[in-house]
Parts: sequence; structure tokens; C-alpha cells
Amino acid sequence: MSFSVKLENRNAAALIHVTGEVDMDTFGKLEALLKKAAGNTDTIIVNLAECTNINSTGVGVIVNIHNIVKKRGGKVVITGLNTPKVKKVFEIMGWIKIFSVFDTVDAALNSF
Repeated sequence: MSFSVKLENRNAAALIHVTGEVDMDTFGKLEALLKKAAGNTDTIIVNLAECTNINSTGVGVIVNIHNIVKKRGGKVVITGLNTPKVKKVFEIMGWIKIFSVFDTVDAALNSF
């Protein structure tokens, strides 16, 4: 599965869809889209349902945007941690504790 990242506006939230593998070659695209989203809203949903793998650099980009948005009173939430490899990276590094995690995008949207 090739990598892609897409931004969608849903209500007052920016929804980032990640497909494929986030690694050293692709994390820059994710970072650019997260920065764009953070420039327009303080509510960001990162949907990883179609993400097949993510390294610590990729999660680090999400954490950095989370910290920026949180300082402004907003939040970044994660959806679709249904790939064991992806979920494991969040768990091992302890990052799963700083995010609200939802099974679906709709559940995340309903939390705001």
C-alpha cells in the first residue's frame, strides 16, 4: 500500500487520513499537512485506520502538533488504532497516554 495523507474539514475539526507506512521517507508529508491543519483549527483528528506502520519519527510529528495545539486550548485525537504494529508503537513509547483514542472518526467527532 502506498503512502498518502489527506486533509478533510469535518465540522470545526481538521481530519487527517493517513494511508500506508509513515517512515523517514514519508513523515514530512504528514508533518506539512498537520501544520497546515494546526494553522486553521485547534481540533485535529488523525485517522490511522489505513496506516500500516508508523515509526517514532512519525508519531513524534503528531506529538509536536499536539503540544502546539494544546497550548492554545485545543486537542489532537487519534482514531483507528486497529493495526497492531501502529498501536504497539503508541503503547511502547507511552504516547497512547497523552491522546484521546477513538475507534472511529464519528466517535471522535461526537466527543467535541
